[in-house]
Amino acid sequence: MIYLKYYTSSRALAYEELRSFTRLADSDYLVLKQLCDGYPHPINKSVLIENAWSERVVTESSIKVTIHKLRKVLKEELDMDLEIKSIRHQGYVLDRPATLNEVSDKIFHERLISFEESSPICEEFLEVSNPYNHERNPIVSRFRFIPEVIIFLSITLVIYAYYKIGLL
Repeated sequence: MIYLKYYTSSRALAYEELRSFTRLADSDYLVLKQLCDGYPHPINKSVLIENAWSERVVTESSIKVTIHKLRKVLKEELDMDLEIKSIRHQGYVLDRPATLNEVSDKIFHERLISFEESSPICEEFLEVSNPYNHERNPIVSRFRFIPEVIIFLSITLVIYAYYKIGLL
């Protein structure tokens, strides 16, 4: 049995007591939760779509993208031996049993702070995801002016186009 924990506010999926963790979108989490709860039975695509995107209308390509992301997260980011199998005309199923439990973010931050093998990745994750840390994130501040730069370049391009065709 594989035990996973999902920390709700920071959207972190953890495996093996924070030996490895990653962030998940809400829809990714809901799909993974259904697959864990439904083991060993395959879950139909339409059921996954209905439960993961209840407020939105999405196509089957959304579930394919989500399954692809989850496969990548489980294998590459979390280094897990858990696979999502697709069964033709039936849906998706996990290849082994797994439980996915929601946990308080307070516990997540306490464990992350006390994590013995502190690494730059852990420190960055803690800095970005800590709701109690009100300091400005340096990663976010680097990209703060991107919308303004895009607008400036767009206006410059339009002015240049008018100049080239002789309207200016």
